[in-house]
Amino acid sequence: MRRLLALSVIAGTLWSCHAWSRSIVTIGQETITTDDISKIKKQLKTNNSKLASTISDDEILNQLIDIKTAIMDAKLTGIDQKQEAKDAMDAALFNYYRAIKVDDQYKNKNFSKKEIIDYYNLNPIVKIQRLSLPYTRGNEKESKQAFLKLSVIRSDIEAKKITFDQAIEKLGHETNSNISGTFDMVSLPALQEMEARELRSLEPQQTSAIVTGDDFVSIVRLIKRYPFSSENSTPINERLKMETVIKARADYFKTLRQKYTNSINIQK
Repeated sequence: MRRLLALSVIAGTLWSCHAWSRSIVTIGQETITTDDISKIKKQLKTNNSKLASTISDDEILNQLIDIKTAIMDAKLTGIDQKQEAKDAMDAALFNYYRAIKVDDQYKNKNFSKKEIIDYYNLNPIVKIQRLSLPYTRGNEKESKQAFLKLSVIRSDIEAKKITFDQAIEKLGHETNSNISGTFDMVSLPALQEMEARELRSLEPQQTSAIVTGDDFVSIVRLIKRYPFSSENSTPINERLKMETVIKARADYFKTLRQKYTNSINIQK
């Protein structure tokens, strides 16, 4: 696994390696240089400093030799002309293009403390209980039956005739057992948006309205909303960065399509 992780970084870094420093190995018309090794070590350290510290220069060099030898053989035997190979190269080129045009602009983006706390207030870490009943997707009769059964249970919980734990126990095998129960230290973005939206509006100990999915109905109860901690800052910054990149990608490619609108012919 360690070798595979390093190999993916090395293969990706080859896009930007330049053979202008001292040559170490020549493979056909290709060379591996000291600059290649240095750039890959830097990229490994950026992506995973623990992994980088366990990989030697010789291991990087051996993987580079494997990669360049395989590429040479692919070209000599015509593998690079296969459609699957062209598709793979197109995908790699697209990923590289998207990275240098959009993603890299946000690589070192740091959001303000206010932005991070505002995000947490909307998406806190919580302790919840969930009671979920399954039904066959597309089966309207089963859907209605599950909804009615859960409506009765929810009314009993609200009237304090039964506790949430007792309701789960009472329904037993009828529940979605893998997603029914008590769940602690859950981040709201990790939940389905329907449930997250309900939980945002609840006070501790309150129970949500019934949430209906494609093949389930459920209710959730908020037990506890954890206060913001400085430990939340880094993961929230990364989440905000990811969301910003996703939006920036959409905006960029919308503009790019407009630029080449005369070359794009969509046939429906």
